[in-house]
Amino acid sequence: MTKKYLITCAQYNARANSKFLDSMNHYCKEHDADLVVMGTYGKHNRERTFRPSLINKLAEFDRAHVLEGTQEMKFNTKIRAQRRMGYPQNARPLTGLRRRASKTGSLIIENPKQYFEVAPNSVDDLPRLLMSTGACTRPNYNDSDDKTTSFMRLRRGLNARDDHTYGAVILEIEDDKIFHARHVKSSKKTGRFVDLGIEYFPDGTQREAKLSQMILGDWHSGDTDPQVREATFRMFSEFSPSEVYLHDFFNGHSISHHLTKQVVTKAKMYHRDLQGMTLEGELEQAARELEQIYLANNKQDLYLVASNHNEWLDRYIQERRFASDDLNFRMAVKLADAMNEDKDPLEYGLRRFWQSMPNNITFLPRRNDHKRWGYLLGAHGDRGKSGARGSIRSMEESYGKAIVAHSHTPANWNNDTLVVGTSTKLDLPYTDGYASSWMNTHCLMWEHGRPQLAHIIHGRYKGE
Repeated sequence: MTKKYLITCAQYNARANSKFLDSMNHYCKEHDADLVVMGTYGKHNRERTFRPSLINKLAEFDRAHVLEGTQEMKFNTKIRAQRRMGYPQNARPLTGLRRRASKTGSLIIENPKQYFEVAPNSVDDLPRLLMSTGACTRPNYNDSDDKTTSFMRLRRGLNARDDHTYGAVILEIEDDKIFHARHVKSSKKTGRFVDLGIEYFPDGTQREAKLSQMILGDWHSGDTDPQVREATFRMFSEFSPSEVYLHDFFNGHSISHHLTKQVVTKAKMYHRDLQGMTLEGELEQAARELEQIYLANNKQDLYLVASNHNEWLDRYIQERRFASDDLNFRMAVKLADAMNEDKDPLEYGLRRFWQSMPNNITFLPRRNDHKRWGYLLGAHGDRGKSGARGSIRSMEESYGKAIVAHSHTPANWNNDTLVVGTSTKLDLPYTDGYASSWMNTHCLMWEHGRPQLAHIIHGRYKGE
């Protein structure tokens, strides 16, 4: 039976967020979960006691564990919560902890910001997770100009107050090795929060929450993991997202420039799947897959985000590589003619095999400002600012709020900039021998703009 925990932090000498704590208490009673609260500093490291109001609220929980000093709580052999004694004003709470995770395993630390990063691991095992919790207390920083606070402390305090997040980590322990972990974020005023389609309120009630958008990890049709595909379709059935976003939907293995000089590898791939290794066959298979995704989500709106793998078609044609590719020449000429008429070659190619493609399937171009709830959803993440390569830092600095893909490595920077993972198998031929930070991760955007990363572990996205 899955054991559940709700893990958050509390600043010393800070007022309790009573409504959020009441909502968490409701969750704990509903799921027979334990609350874990980690203490963290307030305005300075001399504040080391909780206010009585917080202690009284914690006493209302059936099981509440408080971690102070350097205490830790080990949940199974793979993950623990541990106080790292960092300052809550630090802009990046997970800095320097990847090397620690490589030695001790996945780690949840105390901090009023919600960050999530992944430390690479052997491809024979899952990556190690690093998470900071969010807080259950009101902000307690040097954020007012009372003429006794230095400029630098005031600046750090103001930034920390702006980034202060009411939230927690939900941790589900299946056994000694397998766990599921995800962030939940509370509304500032009401204290309510959403987890996997259920919204919890401080008065002890709950309701179903609408899933507005679902951003899938890079799909790579043909390389998609069957377990991830099945889990994704189950999520469609359970949550019924209004919009689904696909990154790197087209894989491009039939025309890959990486395989140009790998004769033996290509021969093996031809032997396994001759049809899928032709451009025509790959487009036909991708068109069938797109139709299956569309039908599985009840014919709701579907968006294909312009991505680097999708654009391998453009590159293949622009570089005239099809001129010496007898197997794909005929189809490539048709795509080149479409490009000459300013048509997207991928859309044109897919429509050849799905001629009745509905109008609510949209191919987003590179130059667009497609947003939902203030989040940019139309950027793949491979292109950064001013011609540089993409990175989560450049996404944050450029867009403020965005959900991107590309790296196959999920991340969450305080619920403003998030990165989904991949929908492929985690051990592909070109990852052989490398440590990996890849994960099968989608992003669920609940109504009113509340994102949540959901990781698919061994075909499951939640504890069972």
